[in-house]
Amino acid sequence: MKKLVSTLTEAIPSDLPSELARKLIDNKRDLEQAIRKILLNKGDNQEIAEINWRIVYELLGMQTDYESTIANLELTINTKMWTIPVLMGLTCKKVISCLKKLGVNIKKYINNPDTEVSKNDRDPNKDSSYSINFRRTIESDEENRNLSADDIKKRGAKGITLLERLLLELGYFTSTGQHLDVESVTLCAGSRHKCGNVPRVCFRSGALMIYVCWCGSRDQCDHLRPRSVTKPEELL
Repeated sequence: MKKLVSTLTEAIPSDLPSELARKLIDNKRDLEQAIRKILLNKGDNQEIAEINWRIVYELLGMQTDYESTIANLELTINTKMWTIPVLMGLTCKKVISCLKKLGVNIKKYINNPDTEVSKNDRDPNKDSSYSINFRRTIESDEENRNLSADDIKKRGAKGITLLERLLLELGYFTSTGQHLDVESVTLCAGSRHKCGNVPRVCFRSGALMIYVCWCGSRDQCDHLRPRSVTKPEELL
């Protein structure tokens, strides 16, 4: 890492104009994203991995539930989106425990997500098992920049729930060893605390940790973005 930092430092031109240097410093986030794209080879045409949900549910200890349920769910094959099977019996606690067993560090600012996140647009333990689609992207939806959970609700759109976001994290990690939202933050607009607060989830490479936190329903910024429920025809 010291050699890498030294190489990056040496790459800075000695005759770099002070005005340009100041502009790069003032736009620190854009510079960080450009460097990350180069170092991690995140090209615009990068293929995003498919997820083997059979393996995921085996790791969750729900292989029998998966085998008996999966045939009754509508699973769409589309290279532009993930179809997530969310089975009855699944909880945030189960998914978080599974991630921890796989060596993933998680910092929760929500003590018990299964009780504190009391309002969800979809709940497999109340509404039975279901499948749901989201764009197949590492970062949360670009088109939802600067949209709060309240904004999404006013538009009549459906956002990802906390359980769905954690399950997607587990699926992506088991398939790639990588994490989602390394530059952005997923606003779980499909979930709420009884007081109206909304969960958010991200991974921070500097701390090598997934963060599960609260934010306000009106909070909005460039990197805090909901993942919207997607229909196959919307991606044609």
